[in-house]
Amino acid sequence: MSESKVLGGQEVIGVGRIEGPIMVVEGAANVSYDEVVEIKDSRGQLRRGRVLEVGEGFAVVQVFAGSTGLSIDGTSVRFLGNTLHIPVAEEMLGRIFDGLGNPIDGGPEPLTDHYADVNGQPINPTARIYPRDYIQLVFPPLMVLILCYAVKNFRCSLAQVCHMINSPLKLCAKPH
Repeated sequence: MSESKVLGGQEVIGVGRIEGPIMVVEGAANVSYDEVVEIKDSRGQLRRGRVLEVGEGFAVVQVFAGSTGLSIDGTSVRFLGNTLHIPVAEEMLGRIFDGLGNPIDGGPEPLTDHYADVNGQPINPTARIYPRDYIQLVFPPLMVLILCYAVKNFRCSLAQVCHMINSPLKLCAKPH
């Protein structure tokens, strides 16, 4: 059974099930989808993960560094209450980072006050700006197939093929 205690974020000691990089944390309450978690194994090593699914009294968590070495009783999971954010600064240009935004090129952590959500912004269809000037293609699908066939088999330029589309009988001519 899992114990719950709150220390700067909900912490659950012990997990219900571990299968590959996925674990089910029972006894989790007020957890949200895509929330970042810190996972501590029995040796005290920390890993990160995120909530993939939330249900009544449980959460399904993806472990980023894999679940090797995690045990059902010796693992504690702390829910951090927000989604994954990484620092964003101009000094990051040309640097190499891992998937969590940690530098792996030997350089220092970026110094910035600006953090960006790795999930981006949600799509809001009511705020979409519709195009005013667009190019309407007048080639029906059959003409596109003819165009591809002509360019490949007759070894002609695109301009020649466009001219041929205006008079399709010329396509019956022998290749050059």
